[in-house]
Amino acid sequence: MGLPSPYEDWLVAITGAPLPREERATCHDCAMCAPDAPGGTFHPVTRCCTYVPRIPNFMLGRILADTDPAAEEGRATVLRRLASGHGLSPLGLEVVGADQAAYEKVIEEQSFGRSDELRCPHHLSDGRCGIWKHRNGICATWFCRHEDGALGERFWEATQRMLTEVERAVGYWVARRVRYPAGATDEQAADEALFNCDWGPWIGREEDFFLACAREFEALSWARVRQIGQRHLQTLARTVADRAAERTGPLPVRLRSNRADWHGTLPGDRVLAYSAIDPLVVPADLLEALEAFDGRRVPEVLAELAEGGIEVDADLLRALRAFEVLVPAEG
Repeated sequence: MGLPSPYEDWLVAITGAPLPREERATCHDCAMCAPDAPGGTFHPVTRCCTYVPRIPNFMLGRILADTDPAAEEGRATVLRRLASGHGLSPLGLEVVGADQAAYEKVIEEQSFGRSDELRCPHHLSDGRCGIWKHRNGICATWFCRHEDGALGERFWEATQRMLTEVERAVGYWVARRVRYPAGATDEQAADEALFNCDWGPWIGREEDFFLACAREFEALSWARVRQIGQRHLQTLARTVADRAAERTGPLPVRLRSNRADWHGTLPGDRVLAYSAIDPLVVPADLLEALEAFDGRRVPEVLAELAEGGIEVDADLLRALRAFEVLVPAEG
């Protein structure tokens, strides 16, 4: 998997541990294209690429500067978007007009991943992402399935919010540094000018502008990014750390069945609890006995189940909690 550099290093610094590897979200052999995929299979071509990404200025610069022959085809897709001028500003490539309307339609019709009417312009003919190495925070943190169920999903959602804010705040900062090398006397006015496509001396040299933005970005440490993002970004980073700790922390002392809030069950003893597309296999005998988890202390419930011949090992218990088949009970 691997997140774009230096995002992964920053997240390791924030969480103090390696990032979860979402091995169940098999992009190379799409899990959601299987015939028994919950809710219907994804489209075999578009899959979860029914989305046009915003690309911040510094990531555009990194794509343009990437001379790896393997990146050439993806770089060409970016050059085509730049040449069109749609959504182009000193802050990067925004999603506007027909692309935004098409995505809103996909969401409204609940056809994300299943529609062939919207396809990412960087999705290559062989199914690869052309800008994978430099993809944005949203693309880097969305997974159809999670090793740690709802706990993993919440971690990645928090990470997505943080990286999106990084891209916004740092995008303005690097653009201001490049557009106003002597410094802006009024930073708010400068940011408004950038938002309104004031290229200044860079007009007609947009690619060079983005390359300069990438150079500014490359010089930033995570500590400096935290300063640039100020209190809002720092709060988001703390939430990421909290979600990471929740994912790996001890089990609650008391658990209860969450059956009333499940999305449903599927053949093969698969339970759709926290997600309508990410099932957990629960042994049939345990599935029938889950109401034993009624808020009592977990060891007491496990002993009762064992007396009835149902053994629940530590890994299965953690999975039941992570996927919200069982949830913490008050008291």
